[in-house]
Amino acid sequence: ALDTNNFFVICTNVLSGCYGTTGPSAKNPNTGIEYGTTFPLTTVEDIVTAQFLLLDDLGIQRLHTSIGASLGGMQANMAAALFPERVGRIISISSCVKSHPSSIAMRYVQRR
Repeated sequence: ALDTNNFFVICTNVLSGCYGTTGPSAKNPNTGIEYGTTFPLTTVEDIVTAQFLLLDDLGIQRLHTSIGASLGGMQANMAAALFPERVGRIISISSCVKSHPSSIAMRYVQRR
Protein backbone atom coordinates (compact mmCIF):
# COMPACT_ATOMS: atom_id res chain seq x y z
CA ALA A 1 0.00 0.00 0.00
CA LEU A 2 1.06 3.56 -0.60
CA ASP A 3 1.01 5.59 2.61
CA THR A 4 -0.47 8.92 1.56
CA ASN A 5 0.07 10.22 5.09
CA ASN A 6 3.82 10.15 4.40
CA PHE A 7 4.06 10.53 0.62
CA PHE A 8 2.42 12.60 -2.09
CA VAL A 9 1.14 10.57 -5.04
CA ILE A 10 1.38 12.21 -8.46
CA CYS A 11 -0.46 10.64 -11.40
CA THR A 12 -0.22 11.99 -14.93
CA ASN A 13 -2.12 11.37 -18.12
CA VAL A 14 -0.19 9.69 -20.89
CA LEU A 15 1.11 12.10 -23.49
CA SER A 16 -0.95 11.61 -26.69
CA GLY A 17 -3.38 9.36 -24.80
CA CYS A 18 -7.12 9.65 -25.19
CA TYR A 19 -7.70 11.33 -21.80
CA GLY A 20 -6.40 14.83 -21.19
CA THR A 21 -4.02 15.35 -24.11
CA THR A 22 -4.29 15.60 -27.87
CA GLY A 23 -3.93 12.19 -29.50
CA PRO A 24 -4.81 10.22 -32.63
CA SER A 25 -8.57 10.42 -31.95
CA ALA A 26 -8.48 14.24 -31.76
CA LYS A 27 -9.54 16.28 -34.77
CA ASN A 28 -6.77 17.88 -36.75
CA PRO A 29 -7.69 21.59 -36.80
CA ASN A 30 -6.26 21.93 -40.33
CA THR A 31 -8.41 19.16 -41.84
CA GLY A 32 -11.36 18.81 -39.45
CA ILE A 33 -10.90 15.02 -39.36
CA GLU A 34 -9.27 12.80 -36.75
CA TYR A 35 -5.47 12.59 -36.87
CA GLY A 36 -5.56 8.80 -36.87
CA THR A 37 -2.36 7.35 -38.31
CA THR A 38 -1.07 10.82 -39.23
CA PHE A 39 -0.57 11.65 -35.54
CA PRO A 40 3.13 11.76 -34.60
CA LEU A 41 4.50 8.69 -32.86
CA THR A 42 5.02 9.14 -29.13
CA THR A 43 7.63 7.15 -27.23
CA VAL A 44 7.92 6.23 -23.56
CA GLU A 45 10.89 8.61 -23.49
CA ASP A 46 8.60 11.43 -24.71
CA ILE A 47 6.06 10.64 -21.99
CA VAL A 48 8.65 10.56 -19.21
CA THR A 49 10.34 13.74 -20.43
CA ALA A 50 6.97 15.52 -20.27
CA GLN A 51 6.40 14.14 -16.76
CA PHE A 52 9.72 15.51 -15.56
CA LEU A 53 8.92 18.90 -17.08
CA LEU A 54 5.78 18.82 -14.93
CA LEU A 55 7.88 17.92 -11.87
CA ASP A 56 10.14 20.87 -12.67
CA ASP A 57 7.11 23.18 -12.80
CA LEU A 58 5.92 21.77 -9.45
CA GLY A 59 9.38 22.37 -7.94
CA ILE A 60 9.96 18.67 -7.27
CA GLN A 61 13.64 17.79 -7.60
CA ARG A 62 13.58 14.10 -6.66
CA LEU A 63 11.05 11.27 -6.52
CA HIS A 64 11.13 8.86 -3.62
CA THR A 65 9.83 6.10 -5.92
CA SER A 66 8.52 5.86 -9.47
CA ILE A 67 5.82 3.17 -9.58
CA GLY A 68 3.89 1.73 -12.50
CA ALA A 69 2.41 -1.37 -14.07
CA SER A 70 2.59 -2.34 -17.74
CA LEU A 71 3.17 0.92 -19.67
CA GLY A 72 3.49 2.67 -16.31
CA GLY A 73 6.25 0.22 -15.39
CA MET A 74 8.01 1.05 -18.64
CA GLN A 75 7.75 4.71 -17.63
CA ALA A 76 9.26 3.94 -14.20
CA ASN A 77 12.15 2.14 -15.90
CA MET A 78 12.66 5.02 -18.34
CA ALA A 79 12.50 7.62 -15.55
CA ALA A 80 15.35 5.87 -13.75
CA ALA A 81 17.34 5.59 -16.99
CA LEU A 82 16.86 9.21 -18.06
CA PHE A 83 16.99 10.85 -14.63
CA PRO A 84 18.92 8.53 -12.28
CA GLU A 85 19.78 11.40 -9.94
CA ARG A 86 16.08 12.28 -9.59
CA VAL A 87 14.58 8.82 -8.97
CA GLY A 88 15.27 7.17 -5.62
CA ARG A 89 13.90 3.74 -6.56
CA ILE A 90 11.50 2.10 -8.99
CA ILE A 91 8.69 -0.40 -8.69
CA SER A 92 8.02 -1.77 -12.16
CA ILE A 93 5.13 -4.25 -12.21
CA SER A 94 4.42 -6.58 -15.14
CA SER A 95 6.62 -4.54 -17.43
CA CYS A 96 9.61 -4.68 -19.70
CA VAL A 97 12.20 -2.35 -21.14
CA LYS A 98 11.00 -2.90 -24.72
CA SER A 99 7.91 -4.56 -26.22
CA HIS A 100 8.12 -6.74 -29.32
CA PRO A 101 5.44 -5.99 -31.96
CA SER A 102 3.94 -9.47 -31.53
CA SER A 103 3.44 -8.92 -27.78
CA ILE A 104 1.74 -5.57 -28.48
CA ALA A 105 -0.56 -7.32 -30.96
CA MET A 106 -1.32 -10.11 -28.46
CA ARG A 107 -2.30 -7.59 -25.75
CA TYR A 108 -4.55 -5.85 -28.26
CA VAL A 109 -6.32 -9.11 -29.09
CA GLN A 110 -6.64 -9.98 -25.38
CA ARG A 111 -8.52 -6.72 -24.72
CA ARG A 112 -11.15 -7.59 -27.37
